[in-house]
Amino acid sequence: MQIDVKQKDVDLKQKESEIKSATKDCQTLQKQLAIYQATDKAIANLESSIQSLPSEIKVIEAQITQSKQDKQDAKATKDFQGVVAQQKLRAKLQQSLKQKKLILKNQQSQRDAQKKQRDADPYVITPRPVSSTYLKIWLRR
Repeated sequence: MQIDVKQKDVDLKQKESEIKSATKDCQTLQKQLAIYQATDKAIANLESSIQSLPSEIKVIEAQITQSKQDKQDAKATKDFQGVVAQQKLRAKLQQSLKQKKLILKNQQSQRDAQKKQRDADPYVITPRPVSSTYLKIWLRR
């Protein structure tokens, strides 16, 4: 009888150890999932902002083209103030175009870096044998 109690005590301690290990694994997985989801959300936000930038760039380029045409029209009518105004406008538009292209490039690099980081997750858990106790606990949740 005494041997039976000792054996059950050993089994109980072993199962408690398995439960602690399983709980720790579960917490680690939950943390990793939260990190992955946050990174994935950041990537999605960057992608949505990147999608709008090319159309904004096209609009600015169209405005620059229109400004060039307006400058030519002002030259033809000898409206020198109009020529100067169009030159100033085009300079501002070109500066804005340069900034938008830089923003697009930076956001694309950030997105690519975050994708690379997300896809090369250093916290990969190596599989280990799963005990029946762990499965029972996990299935009870």
